[in-house]
Amino acid sequence: MNDKYCTLKGSKLIWKIEKINNNKVYLVMGNKKLNTSMDNINIIENYVPEKNIDISISLNSTITSSELMLRHKTKEEALYELDKFIDNAIASNLPRIKIIHGKNGGIIRNAVHKYLDNCPFISSYNFGDYHEGGYGVTIAYIKKYN
Repeated sequence: MNDKYCTLKGSKLIWKIEKINNNKVYLVMGNKKLNTSMDNINIIENYVPEKNIDISISLNSTITSSELMLRHKTKEEALYELDKFIDNAIASNLPRIKIIHGKNGGIIRNAVHKYLDNCPFISSYNFGDYHEGGYGVTIAYIKKYN
């Protein structure tokens, strides 16, 4: 059987379907596992991953740096790490984060910007200033919740 992939409704992260049992689906992405119902996913037909991905990041619930390095990652790896990093930035009460995606090609930069456009926790974003990395860096501002 060929591997099957899906996204959660409202998300762009791609999960591998590990098992389907009745209406329950078991998903895996790197070392993260999730159980949900079939109603919560969109199956992706004929999806072929760019390469075998081993996403083993060890972000804690709080972070000490406001920078995330995404250079030399696949799009899937970068978006997974960005999602976790934003969660941790919110938990750490950071007002802004610096996302280093590099200038070459723009694949990661475009994926990051699309993700930020749809992220409910980001109020705005822009390229870094010259001294911050220019077009190789995106500065994102976390929404304030009271």
